[in-house]
Amino acid sequence: MHVTKEETLELLDAIEDLHDQVIKHSGGENGVRDKGGLEHVCYKILTDIRNNKNPVQIAAKIYELLATRHYFVDGNKRTSHIIAKSTLLLLGYHFKTPYSEAIEFIIQIADKKKEIKQIEDWIEQNSKEVAVDGKEFEQIISQELIEFKEYFNKKD
Repeated sequence: MHVTKEETLELLDAIEDLHDQVIKHSGGENGVRDKGGLEHVCYKILTDIRNNKNPVQIAAKIYELLATRHYFVDGNKRTSHIIAKSTLLLLGYHFKTPYSEAIEFIIQIADKKKEIKQIEDWIEQNSKEVAVDGKEFEQIISQELIEFKEYFNKKD
C-alpha cells in the first residue's frame, strides 16, 4: 500500500511539534531549514513502517537522517533522539538510554563516524520489547523532554 501525501504531512506536523517541544525544553532557535527534505524523511519513515521493516532499522535510519542532516535550525540531534525513541515506542520497543548517556553516540552519528549497522546494534542493545498505551507513551516522552531540560541546564 502506498504512503499518501496526507499521511506524510501528518507525520511532518507531528515531528515539527516534537521539535518545538525539544527547543522549548532545552533551548535553541526554533524553525525548519529544509522542509522539503524533512517531508522526504517522513515519507521514508512511513514507507519503511508500511513495508514492515524492523523497528530497530527504522529508528537507526531516523537517527542517521535527522542527526546528520540539518533539517532544523537547531536541535537536530535532540530531535533525532526523541523521534527515534517515539517511533520505537509506537512500534513496540522501549529505547531505555536517556539523552545524557546517548549524546556522545549521537554526536558520532552526526559526525558520520557510525555506520548504520553500528547504530542498529546500539539501539538493539539498549531496547526491550514493550506494549505501551497512550498515557504511558506520553509519560515516557515527557520524561525525555524533562531530561533534555535538566541536561542543558547543567551545561550552563
